[in-house]
Amino acid sequence: MEPIIKKFVSTLYHENTYIIILDDKAIVIDPGSSYNEVLNYIKESSLDLIALLATHAHIDHVYGVPYIKSVYDIPFYLSKEDLYVLEHTNRHYKIYIGDMEFIGVPYPDKYVSEGVLWIKPFKLRIIETPGHTFGSISYLYNKYLFTGDTIFRETIGRTDFGGSIELLVKSIHSKIFKLPEDTIIYPGHGEESTVGYEIRHNVYVGVNGIYPYEIG
Repeated sequence: MEPIIKKFVSTLYHENTYIIILDDKAIVIDPGSSYNEVLNYIKESSLDLIALLATHAHIDHVYGVPYIKSVYDIPFYLSKEDLYVLEHTNRHYKIYIGDMEFIGVPYPDKYVSEGVLWIKPFKLRIIETPGHTFGSISYLYNKYLFTGDTIFRETIGRTDFGGSIELLVKSIHSKIFKLPEDTIIYPGHGEESTVGYEIRHNVYVGVNGIYPYEIG
């Protein structure tokens, strides 16, 4: 059965929050500052929200975690390798959001790493894609890939917030670009794309990019 995927664009850095829906069950990926819209949609749609998952711990991707968890007693998933980012977010949030309200993001309830993650009825593949942060991960569900800030349409994520451009390029070339070309990319910002489109058109990591990808 194909899922329903709903996107909510946050006011904070125009971050994309996604709800994946299967039957009446739902999970949220990268709960940002659009948490009120997310909560309203879940309530109005009579959905059973069962988990929160983050691709990484930058504030725009986890801002909504404490607010949603105050309504739903559900687990929050994150890579253990991104705990340092989460702690930095909680200590230095004013650098990124100024005087905007912030109540602090809790530590994850569960850690994720490369492999299969079952959150029934969702069978997710966890792909470790370090680079934007050292603990960045992508979530693959069927042919839908949620990449956070690793790759965007025709561009890539920043690495000047404690990341690594070498790792980022390697993650994209050796993992994301090895997926079927019709895999749909749902990035942390901007519009959707596909693996095949990015291989051919990404100005940084595509075949004609600054860090060219070699097909074959």
